[in-house]
Amino acid sequence: FTSRVLGLRRASSTLRQTGWIGEAGVGTAAWLSPEGSPMGDEQWGAASAKSVAWWVHGGAGDQLVVMLNAHHDAVGFTMPEHRGGGWQLVLDTGCATGAPHECIDVLPGGCITVAGRTLMVLRADATDEASATVTAGR
Repeated sequence: FTSRVLGLRRASSTLRQTGWIGEAGVGTAAWLSPEGSPMGDEQWGAASAKSVAWWVHGGAGDQLVVMLNAHHDAVGFTMPEHRGGGWQLVLDTGCATGAPHECIDVLPGGCITVAGRTLMVLRADATDEASATVTAGR
């Protein structure tokens, strides 16, 4: 599992930033609800808010979505829109090695189910460099 996480970090410029995400030239990020909309104060403060996604673009065409489901039940997450292809599952903590049991690709705007108490990471396929700004929402 640790080897897979370290390999993901090595392969992703987004996870190897030398500054804080959001600083000039470092990248952009957005916190999303499972429905794919930006998290607002009301959602952050809700006692039932147990699932969140972090959409981050670190530059060089590298975009990731990290989905965390702390709820005991499975939760569906709507993937954000981006230029290029779909989203590919690259890490699943529901699997002992972190490697997904099967190859899963999700189209932008599509839904993926995250099992209870699981974290999943998806990487954007063929991201167009023109999509350097994360635009949350649908």
